[in-house]
Amino acid sequence: MTPDVVTLLERIHDVDRSPDEWLRDVAGTAAPMLDQGLGIFAYFVDLSSPERVAASGLVSVGAPEGLDPPGFDLWEARVPIDFQRAIHLSS
Repeated sequence: MTPDVVTLLERIHDVDRSPDEWLRDVAGTAAPMLDQGLGIFAYFVDLSSPERVAASGLVSVGAPEGLDPPGFDLWEARVPIDFQRAIHLSS
């Protein structure tokens, strides 16, 4: 059974555990709704510094073996900060 949005919202609001466990559970619950065949990736983003977008805690759910996104260090080194902030602040 595919989880519904209410179930996902319940997982999002269930914060009484470690951040890594929380992210893994939220991503696992959202995956059936979002996955288009290549799995999904979720991570935390810290936008508190105007000079740097700090990403951490990468979780993948349902991604085929060997399909990993490039490391965050590559993203930070090669993508201009204004573009990084625009990507993470857009809705």
